[in-house]
Amino acid sequence: MKNKKVDIFILFLCIALSTFLVFRLSANLILSTALFFGLPALWLSIRMPQRILKSAIFAILFSIPFLFIIDHIAALDGAWHVPTQFPFRLLGTISLEDLFIGLGLAYFMAIFYEYFFSSQKRILGKKMKYFIGGAYCALLLFFIFFFFTPSLLYIPYAYMTLGIVLFIIPITLFLFRSPQSLFQFFKTIPYFFIFFMAYEVVGLRLGHWSFPGEHFIGWVSMFGITIPFEELLFWIILSPIAFFSYYEFFNND
Repeated sequence: MKNKKVDIFILFLCIALSTFLVFRLSANLILSTALFFGLPALWLSIRMPQRILKSAIFAILFSIPFLFIIDHIAALDGAWHVPTQFPFRLLGTISLEDLFIGLGLAYFMAIFYEYFFSSQKRILGKKMKYFIGGAYCALLLFFIFFFFTPSLLYIPYAYMTLGIVLFIIPITLFLFRSPQSLFQFFKTIPYFFIFFMAYEVVGLRLGHWSFPGEHFIGWVSMFGITIPFEELLFWIILSPIAFFSYYEFFNND
């Protein structure tokens, strides 16, 4: 327990250091992401090197279908826009910077879960085959729509719709299955709220992303920035809870 308290202190210190360095260096989005996600992930990886492979495999398997489906649909509705330094975008809408964010986020969350919540050593949980089957079938269906009926991928109020389907519903279902685990996950909200809010403030002030769309249910102003309510609810508050719920259900036997 004493060691874990030191780890928590180090994780908060990483937030402060990342924020200082990104502002000091006027860092681009890739460097900002490497600092915010990379520093705490590196610390936890050093602390638990035997779980690096497990966390990395899950991060890759998890982030790829979510990257294409969520980012493309969100971009079509203007839910967010990420400028890119590269000469092309995936599918014409997705910046390669989003790939760094997705993989960085998924690995950090996975190694965080492994360090603080998991005692299982298996590389993949027994139920991961269901996640892989479901997620990659959804990805295949997405590409069918993309190439043959792309108009079906335009969803007004995409941020809210995606948040309900991919965050609210899974968290609610997981609540009935394992309420004790979910309540443990909720204890991480103060840390991740500070983490994501710092990342958000830095990102908006340095122009790393914006919210050009009109289909939001409201706006929230805090810490000198204004963001859609959906960004506050789904990205800043619920994204770690949703990720841990997916991880616990599919990758922890």
